[in-house]
Amino acid sequence: MNKPGRRPTHAIVFGISGATWDVAAPLLAAGRLPHLQRLVADGCSATMLSVRVAGDRHYRPQVGWVTAATGCLPEHHGVTTFYQTADDCRRVTVWDAFQAHGRRVGLFAWPLTWPPKPLDGFVIPCYHARNDTTWPPELASVKRIERQQHEARQGREASGSLGRREWVDLSLHLWRNGIRPSAIPALGACAGRLLLARDPASRALALRHGKLEVSAAMFLHLYKRWRPHLGTFHSFLVDNVSHRYWRYRDPARFGERVSPMQGRLASAVDDAYVRTDRVLGRLLRVAPRDAMIAVVSEHGMAPEPSSNEVGEWQYMIRGPRLSALIGLATELVDTPIARWISYRSPPGKSLPSDAVSRFRQVRVVETGLPLFNVYEHGSDEIIVKFSISKQVPRYLAGDLDALHVEYNGRRLPFCEIARRAGRQRSAMHDQRGILVLSGPDIRPGVKLPDCSLTDFAPTLLAAVGLPAPGPFDGRILDVFG
Repeated sequence: MNKPGRRPTHAIVFGISGATWDVAAPLLAAGRLPHLQRLVADGCSATMLSVRVAGDRHYRPQVGWVTAATGCLPEHHGVTTFYQTADDCRRVTVWDAFQAHGRRVGLFAWPLTWPPKPLDGFVIPCYHARNDTTWPPELASVKRIERQQHEARQGREASGSLGRREWVDLSLHLWRNGIRPSAIPALGACAGRLLLARDPASRALALRHGKLEVSAAMFLHLYKRWRPHLGTFHSFLVDNVSHRYWRYRDPARFGERVSPMQGRLASAVDDAYVRTDRVLGRLLRVAPRDAMIAVVSEHGMAPEPSSNEVGEWQYMIRGPRLSALIGLATELVDTPIARWISYRSPPGKSLPSDAVSRFRQVRVVETGLPLFNVYEHGSDEIIVKFSISKQVPRYLAGDLDALHVEYNGRRLPFCEIARRAGRQRSAMHDQRGILVLSGPDIRPGVKLPDCSLTDFAPTLLAAVGLPAPGPFDGRILDVFG
């Protein structure tokens, strides 16, 4: 294996959660991903195989991105569950290595970077964060924008759009944080799609596109300001859209009759790749000419004609209503993250000693079973997630809205603490992700054999001339000319 010769000092990592060559390759052939195509032609590409925890049937992004950052398997870096945080990681990361050699770092939405640690540069944690903490602290307003977008999607997907006052507040936030006229056309297009959308699925899609555009504009502003030696930007648009809209891409596989309105969503997955490629182009325009560029996904995506989700609909937990049901409305602060809720105590207070048992006592009247899986994360956090299995005939029969829940003698409809949030998923994480590396001394136009997610960190550090900060489970890929 050749060692790199001319070594750049800068690197940009563009993370595309859930990207797969199964979708990207036809789009590349059709010329619809010109910026990714340029990197593929100028560098090396490969199918990157994800990792998962022993006994877990899913490839989880929280586990995968820590594996990419450390070059280590989950049993070595210590992040093995979906709700863990940066404090649970036991191995050094690629940005630790940059810092150790006096190089500045800028991280935007890399999973498991919350709580952020002080460093020379900036850290904007992704949606797994439990609050708006950033590094440096004065960037908290940037995180608040991201959280507002996430909570808007979580709370308003079923009913439609953001209120006019919220759009005004969001616009003011964007202006204060560097969103300038250059971003207005893309944001305007997303806003137009939102206003014209006639159904919840289309409105949710427009919100997701808008979130990417806002996040990209914020990252570019921070990147130009800080000029980090390692800049990372993560997009979850492809992952989110693939989960929920693959059924419209291939309706025959799902035995669906698609209405004309739903037929407009047939290109939703492909459009997510195209939108993401445009953002990649904007990042490439600000990258130093000799920078190492890496495009990577932590796992791929594949259709799931028989969803493991139960019922026709996806449901979100109504966090405040649940804590009120068990009598802890003022003692707990809830943070919705994906399909689960993090409950923590207010600053300066401790979790009630019986909080975990209260959550576990919430039961489904029709089955007598607990409604939630409840996990204790350290001494200051409780994680709550629905426990609705296909193994239970009543759940498999569907019509979950007709269920009732009970706590301490009080009964109420399931929909009082659960909210519909779109159709059940139609695609799920697959082992086969993507990797593209381009930069000085990277061999051009080379298709590599399949590689492991653990190979990412050692290869990236070798490309910028930094020594390994510790033992890796991966290897340096043969990418150097």
